[in-house]
Amino acid sequence: MLAFLLSLTDESNHNKVLYLYEKYYGEALRIARCKLSCMPNPEIDAQDATQEAFSKITTHIDYVDFELEDSKIRSYVMEVVRNEAINIIRQRKNQTHVSLDEIENLMASDEDIAGEAAERDELKCITESIDELKEKYRITVHLRYIIGLSPKQIAATLEIPERPYIPDLNEAWRSLKRITKGD
Repeated sequence: MLAFLLSLTDESNHNKVLYLYEKYYGEALRIARCKLSCMPNPEIDAQDATQEAFSKITTHIDYVDFELEDSKIRSYVMEVVRNEAINIIRQRKNQTHVSLDEIENLMASDEDIAGEAAERDELKCITESIDELKEKYRITVHLRYIIGLSPKQIAATLEIPERPYIPDLNEAWRSLKRITKGD
């Protein structure tokens, strides 16, 4: 990869590219792995994000001010990596969708260990989608679909009347469906 990066710039910038690559590549890859841990192939996606980030940094190496403190250069590199990881998540989100109807099937099924590992990965992605909901909807979905409480139990837990709560449960479900479908 380093040879590829060096081919993207002229010889006068090779030392700059080499410096950034040697100093920040390992940390950048860890950041990408963390950000992409919910993806089906986190290691491959993390490598893609890191390589794409370093390609972009190399292409724009003239704009990197090496007079700045290392912490600022590091922040710049890590921000580019995070943005590339987010781009990959968005691309994959548009490619595949996890149906919320499948969630209940996944949670109810007793599959083998490999199946359970896949379920955990999918549930982690769904949990991240739940985190995007407004707080009252996030709590609602968590209590109903993750913990498995009935609407009556949820209303009792939250110490609110059940009747006004039912529309919140329905709206939470619709919001979650919109998020998982990428709308």
